[in-house]
Amino acid sequence: MSIESLKRRIHAITEPLKTMLVGRFHRIVNIELRSLTQDMNTKEYKPVLTKGQVIDCDFVGQGSTLDKRHFAVIWAADRKSEHIIVIPLTSKDRSGKAAPFSLGVIDALNPPGEEKDSIAKVNQPQSISRRSVHILTKKTDQGKRVPLCLDSIQLQKLNDIFRKYHLKEPLLRDVLDSSIGFRFPTTKLSVYRYLLNRPVQHVLVDDQLLCKAADDSNWTVIELVKIRGMNTTQRKGYLKGLFSGDPSREETVEIGIHELLSLQRTAAAGQK
Repeated sequence: MSIESLKRRIHAITEPLKTMLVGRFHRIVNIELRSLTQDMNTKEYKPVLTKGQVIDCDFVGQGSTLDKRHFAVIWAADRKSEHIIVIPLTSKDRSGKAAPFSLGVIDALNPPGEEKDSIAKVNQPQSISRRSVHILTKKTDQGKRVPLCLDSIQLQKLNDIFRKYHLKEPLLRDVLDSSIGFRFPTTKLSVYRYLLNRPVQHVLVDDQLLCKAADDSNWTVIELVKIRGMNTTQRKGYLKGLFSGDPSREETVEIGIHELLSLQRTAAAGQK
């Protein structure tokens, strides 16, 4: 290889690195030059930042860590601490299979005419200085500018995603599918439907499953029963129908289970 060819190869490798390092240096300088407002009496920083608030951040990282300006959602922000914890956001077209960490559409983050889901990168929480934060706002129906925040449903989704990923809490539907032995739920689905796709704490006590989401104050009790003659394939088929979201399929399963239980009780009574 000639000297000139070697120089060109070295230049091709080092030039993008130089550009990246220069960009990182400028971000660091700009961050450090920004001033913060702190109440000398309460020691609280202004403006107040809240959990669920969507912001724009100047990230400074190395390797696989974010190293650019990027949208994020605030996870924790102690009013007296200069540093806050954020979860970066990325986007995904709504076409195709839904992403598991999707918060849905945050309208203010989409360019006009586009509709993309915001994906919470819960595997990459970051501690950043308040100096790195750029406040995002949206206009209310009254024309007032207010901080951009997740709505209550999106914030619940973020909490659920975090608990499932970091605390390994299972979804209720997975508990009913795999963690209750060869039993089947006989409590009406309407009682626990809202919990099916949420991570739950759960305790199995005889033929009762006690479960609750982190923000529930009370435990939900699901009655269970073992149906004789039902094999694993049949049980999974019944559960699939019960959790399908199709009211007619759900009703068919509930009627079928009721009939199987009636036959089981009749047979037991005849043996006495």
